[in-house]
Amino acid sequence: MPFKVSTVRTFGIIAPLAPAGTGKAAVDRLYAAMVEAVKDPKMHTLFVEQGAEPLVMDPKGLTDFMISETMKWTGIIKKIGIEPM
Repeated sequence: MPFKVSTVRTFGIIAPLAPAGTGKAAVDRLYAAMVEAVKDPKMHTLFVEQGAEPLVMDPKGLTDFMISETMKWTGIIKKIGIEPM
């Protein structure tokens, strides 16, 4: 089956990441700061003016999303035959 570009949805994300093993309290503080930043009307407007849809995922949601996207793009890359450099 040929690969159809029109069937692939792409987007960019901006996400704060912390090293593996970072304590839950630190991760929770970072998440809370992100939620507050996106709630700020000025910050929200800046995102929207640049064509972004502000969304904050909780830490587990972001982890699950990144795993899902990695698996999806790994499959796409293999399917169209892109070789590692």
